[in-house]
Amino acid sequence: HKTATTYIQNQFMANRQLLEDAGVSQIPLAVFRPWRRAALAGKSIGAKDARGPFNHLCAEWNPRGNPVLLISDENMIGTSNRIVREGRLYAALSSKLGRAAAMLADHSITIYISVRRYASYYAAIYCDALRSRERGPFRDFATRLYPVARRWPQVLADIATLFPTTPITVWPYESFRQKEAAIFGAIVGEAAASEMELSGAIMRPSMSQKAVATVEALGGTIGWRAASYSIPAVEGYYSPARGHAVFAPWTEEQKSFFTALYREDIADIMANPRYKFLGSAELIS
Repeated sequence: HKTATTYIQNQFMANRQLLEDAGVSQIPLAVFRPWRRAALAGKSIGAKDARGPFNHLCAEWNPRGNPVLLISDENMIGTSNRIVREGRLYAALSSKLGRAAAMLADHSITIYISVRRYASYYAAIYCDALRSRERGPFRDFATRLYPVARRWPQVLADIATLFPTTPITVWPYESFRQKEAAIFGAIVGEAAASEMELSGAIMRPSMSQKAVATVEALGGTIGWRAASYSIPAVEGYYSPARGHAVFAPWTEEQKSFFTALYREDIADIMANPRYKFLGSAELIS
């Protein structure tokens, strides 16, 4: 979440025909996510064994039999709402992604995941949760948050445990724009990536300080449920694109603490031969 995922997904969809011709098919998020939730939550005929239904879906969305099939769904490892409620980084990843791991058992998998510096990540996660009708002020989330209890290396270790032989490629969000071509090339192949038309547009930017304060004030007066319906209008009116400062709730001391944690984590990830790292540690500041 909040690491240019929506942008990447949209670029794949915008270049869908080009990628198909290059041997890369994809299952649109709007199709895959509701199917996955139903299949793995015991709400469909294939819930007890999702491998067969998943394989059927793959055949349906890859009728040409292309060697590569893209699936991108950040909710397979958790949700922003749950992070806000629990104050932990994807605490239920093993059980949640574990169900998907069984579903994918018949396929050769490569995993791509991005990480992000904690200060901006947790602020963006709170904004994302607000959009998903999470109720409660940021101060409550900040009180629950215990960042040292679960960090990016633990998240990656859980994924590696579920997929012990699967290649895992990791990049820091801060390097995305500089490494965009290399990242798309790693996922779909350099030849196909070189032909893609990339918009560079910012998708789902973080909310502004003023927008968050307004939503929180509304939540305290008319109730959070009612306030949630006003978020699109409030967010648009107080948009960073209109000159309003991005939501940045941390003190300088807190930001320094988060940065120190993140630098340690990036060093650990880069030193771990289990992962292929795309990015630059020099951009972590």
